[in-house]
Amino acid sequence: MIKKDLLLGAGGFIGSHIVDSLKEEVFWVKGVDLKYPDFKPSSAGYLFPGDNDADINASFCAH
Repeated sequence: MIKKDLLLGAGGFIGSHIVDSLKEEVFWVKGVDLKYPDFKPSSAGYLFPGDNDADINASFCAH
């Protein structure tokens, strides 16, 4: 069974490495951040660039 995880800050340097680590442990990761990563594409199953609570709540309802 695939585990699911929500990671806030997934677009940052540390967050993107946490996403990679979780993916190696067979997690499906939904990432939320203010921006997309600048240095490499995110390996999160879905990366949502939310900038406020309404955007993030809408993301959860849509997926």
